[in-house]
Amino acid sequence: GSTGGKDGDFLYYLGANGTLQIIPGLTGGVYYGYEGQDVFQNFPNTTKTLVGLNATGKVFGFLDLDGEYNVGISGPIAGQVATYVNAGLGLDPFSIKLNARTITSGFNAAAGIGNKTGAYKPNQTGFGVQVGIASLFGFLSVDGFFDTMSRVSAGTPLPEGPDAIGLLDKFSVKTPSGTATGRQAFGVKVGLTIGPVTITPYFLSYTETAGSVNGTGFGVDAKASLFSLVNIAAGYQSRSGSLPAPASDLYVYGELDIAFGDIKIKPKGWFETQTGTAATDTGFGVTASTPFLFGSSLAVNAALDNTDRAGKKSSTGLFSVSLSWGLGSFLLPNSSFKLEFASRIDAGRSGKKFGPSFGSPQGLGSFGADGAGAATITGIAFQFTYYGLDFRYGIFSYLDLNFAGTKNVFGQEFGIRYTLKF
Repeated sequence: GSTGGKDGDFLYYLGANGTLQIIPGLTGGVYYGYEGQDVFQNFPNTTKTLVGLNATGKVFGFLDLDGEYNVGISGPIAGQVATYVNAGLGLDPFSIKLNARTITSGFNAAAGIGNKTGAYKPNQTGFGVQVGIASLFGFLSVDGFFDTMSRVSAGTPLPEGPDAIGLLDKFSVKTPSGTATGRQAFGVKVGLTIGPVTITPYFLSYTETAGSVNGTGFGVDAKASLFSLVNIAAGYQSRSGSLPAPASDLYVYGELDIAFGDIKIKPKGWFETQTGTAATDTGFGVTASTPFLFGSSLAVNAALDNTDRAGKKSSTGLFSVSLSWGLGSFLLPNSSFKLEFASRIDAGRSGKKFGPSFGSPQGLGSFGADGAGAATITGIAFQFTYYGLDFRYGIFSYLDLNFAGTKNVFGQEFGIRYTLKF
């Protein structure tokens, strides 16, 4: 095949793989891969080959195994090695997962076929273990992990490490600091469910070798869905040592699901405050939907968010309305038409995605970076679908009012897609 790929390398590739059932439940493979210059491009030193072994399956009905061994034999990846082994053992309600990996720095994005090494980034050797207890006594779950890694090449930074239960990302240490030659992390997360309420305390210990980030953190998240009407999420987090700011974080999010027949309304509001960054975020919004004229459905979404970061204030306002028709009853079967208008204004921030939700209830960090002046974007679009055909066209106006001057841009969007299922 030929593909620009994630790397944008414009190369073509081919390969061969042979498989053999080593023992019942476990399948092994031997493969050869080649990647060369695309006929439309001329990149020097891009032809490369590798050979490898892999194995995957469930042994004895309860032991999951997955592993690869890759070695480059020519081109930029000559002599580079990528190997990993994952093993998992499940004896309900207990589970344990182990991994060991060594990925040399040459198996990076520029290596094309040589960067497909599972969940593990190049320039690391490491070991990890994850232990879980699910639904203990019907209301308690426990997840814990330990992971250690060190870099292979001194001239390349230590990469992002595996995040078994999500705590590295939660404390903003998924990628080690630039000077770190190694890192060790230990964490535990407990889930307690009592009726409609779930409470999740968690703890992380994080240490770098020759790095600038070390410390511990703890926190608790809570969620509740009451009477099929009220959804509430709240949490608190504290960090010590040199873990990235904030030092503490407190948030509350709430929403109502109100229905009057086919009319559905969801008001929502949120609040978050942090120490160490002196940041506060407040906001509210509403979504509504209802059957409308001539068999259409009307949907409205509006929200306003305000942030204060150490005295620097910013705001975002959002409004959209759409009309949708199912055309199958009088025009074409399995077809629909949608007309949508949307407008947004950003004051003191650069836009991007908007605001929290019950699934992701924290507001700070869910917007773009601080900006200057104000910007608005307003547009109208329509969408037509027919079986697997999807057609969309829209026009928009972007007005940027900043300290360097005013920019007014008009644009259009066009897209057509066809999906075939067989």
